[in-house]
Amino acid sequence: MAIRKFVILVAGHSPQDPGALGQGSTEAHETIQITDRVHRMLIPHPNIYVEVVPHSLDFVASTNWINARYKNLDDGVIVEIHKNSTVGATGIETFTGIGPDNWTMKLATDINNNLVAKSGLRNRGVKHSPFYLITNTNQRAVLVEAGFMQADPIDDAADARYALGIAKGVAAFFGEPLTVTPPAPKLPVSKRVPNAVKLPTPILFRVKPDTAQVWDLETNPDYRSTKTLKRGEDYRAFAYIEFNGTRYYQTQYSFGKNKTGINAIDVEVIPPIVKPSPDPTPTPVPPVIKPEPPKENPKEDIIVAFTAKDQAVLQAQAQGVIDSGNFAPVISDHIKTVAYFVTDSLAVLATLVLTVLGILGVMDAILALTLNGAIVAALIGFKQIFRISSKK
Repeated sequence: MAIRKFVILVAGHSPQDPGALGQGSTEAHETIQITDRVHRMLIPHPNIYVEVVPHSLDFVASTNWINARYKNLDDGVIVEIHKNSTVGATGIETFTGIGPDNWTMKLATDINNNLVAKSGLRNRGVKHSPFYLITNTNQRAVLVEAGFMQADPIDDAADARYALGIAKGVAAFFGEPLTVTPPAPKLPVSKRVPNAVKLPTPILFRVKPDTAQVWDLETNPDYRSTKTLKRGEDYRAFAYIEFNGTRYYQTQYSFGKNKTGINAIDVEVIPPIVKPSPDPTPTPVPPVIKPEPPKENPKEDIIVAFTAKDQAVLQAQAQGVIDSGNFAPVISDHIKTVAYFVTDSLAVLATLVLTVLGILGVMDAILALTLNGAIVAALIGFKQIFRISSKK
């Protein structure tokens, strides 16, 4: 057989398109349950590869999703699962498109016969109809009507029988045996799936394959949920779950809400951009402070010079004055010059004043002359006395 042993499972209705109603349930709910059970039964098989189309897609989007990934007729087969809807009707029937080839007829017949055998319902046979998905996909495809919503059983036990019939039909088509181990009793979620561990720092990652689905670990650890991540898009992981030896990353949308995550094998972690650290602050070099030259102290110099050179002279002069008994002060030449100038100026001034007074008749001219002579004589005498007292 040239056909690849690969089956794509499609639930015929999505939560947004509930389909037929019956017995308090919807066709979407029932077909999703059956599809997931078939997936769990086939996925352990070593020779059959199985994939599930995201349950959130309608029949048109599902067709596009499949065709975008698988281009060739022999890339595998497609099984679209539905529930029938007619009041009072019952049984199993399987559809192909119009004008199926032998392989498609074999697939439909194998599935239909095994489904009838496991469900115990009426065999309504293999039929042909141009349903959209099975007519427009690239691979061989069949549509299975697993009982009627209004009359046939829809409980968990019935769903298990429907799923087993479809899984055995697919395995028979590929010429493979199928042994289904009864599922182990479900453990409480808290023991089966560990809680997410928050990352100390969010991780930026990019999806590696064309698309990657988020795994629903809490509800069903063996299948992927409806959220699809696109290749090349960037996401941030805020936590992770270690489950069955695999790490699943959670984004901010799922962390703390449910136990879903993307398998680490589909993730390419983008290393953070490390900015170069700035150059360390150089140790400041203290400025070179030049010592200031010592300031000259002229007073100190004068005092030192005076003390050193003139002390003996001053002592000798003082002793000479004491010995002679002449205690008249020794007056410097500057003071003497000033005294002479003042004396002469007073003499001239007195002469002018008295002369003017005599001329104006304010004072008797003889009296003025007499007073002037007396003042001049007194000043001359003062100069003489100062000259004598200033001698050494």
